[in-house]
Amino acid sequence: MLLAGAISQLFGWIMPFGLLYWSSPIITLGVATTICLYVARLVWDRSIKFQSIAWKLSFAISSIGNLLLPFLIVWLLEK
Repeated sequence: MLLAGAISQLFGWIMPFGLLYWSSPIITLGVATTICLYVARLVWDRSIKFQSIAWKLSFAISSIGNLLLPFLIVWLLEK
């Protein structure tokens, strides 16, 4: 799961910045891979019984932030 987290971070940060340089199919692949890896990670974390609801909620919020922040930065750079 650590590898999945690392790959999702790689795609989550490099691919959106690629909006400035690459074609849309590559970006679509990167975004889809990132979302799939985050969903898999959330499902895996949900299966761990000893974690609290607050921890899961904070993880979900940070994951969404990790997905959206690069797009926000690219959007701001394009303005």
